[in-house]
Amino acid sequence: MEKEQIVAFWNWFERQKDEPYDALIASVNERIKQLSLGLSVELDVIQSPKVLVVTPQGVKHYFTHAHEVVAYAPPIEDWELIATKPPLGVLEVVEVDGISIEPSEVTFMPLNSPEHPDDLAIRLYQKAYVAQEGREQNAVIAGLY
Repeated sequence: MEKEQIVAFWNWFERQKDEPYDALIASVNERIKQLSLGLSVELDVIQSPKVLVVTPQGVKHYFTHAHEVVAYAPPIEDWELIATKPPLGVLEVVEVDGISIEPSEVTFMPLNSPEHPDDLAIRLYQKAYVAQEGREQNAVIAGLY
């Protein structure tokens, strides 16, 4: 991405920022794809200041693109511009059928499948949990879902 293209994007955004939400989100997402196909935006126009998040949608390769786009953004009145989504906060203990599931004690192992190399599969482990048949096992599965 070239700096001139990014600056042109933000100049364009400043002229469009007061458009109705549906038109704005569609046009901004279309326009940001011209900078990098791996980027999209999310908008929150309800709160003040309004928020525009440039997101690589979890694709690691595009994280630097998101940060670069926001780095060249000028200050825009009543808007907060963010590169990548911020963390959603601390996960709480989940309690299902008397079984407590503490997110910090859950780990995972990625599973590879030669038949489905593009699919994501993981096996979850909870510290000090011994799987039992029946209700307890189903409760843990429900709590992790």
